Amino acid sequence: MSLGGQEYVIEPGDYLFLPRNVVHTFRNSADVEARVISVVSPAGLEAYYQALAELPPGPKDIATIQKIMVEFGIELQLPPGGH
Repeated sequence: MSLGGQEYVIEPGDYLFLPRNVVHTFRNSADVEARVISVVSPAGLEAYYQALAELPPGPKDIATIQKIMVEFGIELQLPPGGH
């Protein structure tokens, strides 16, 4: 996980506070499924996460995800060299 330009390795049971408006990314480098539990405070992003959850199973199209992000006022910021 990257948070504000710093890299973290998050193991099962770990948690990390993500301050508002700080760029962050998630990446699963393991060969097994990973799950993330997000606690958002104050409330307001539930509909965003629900829209993501309603996407079909399998690899996600970044354009579709970006469209959903825009609908909820979230800006996609790719890392240097990102696609």
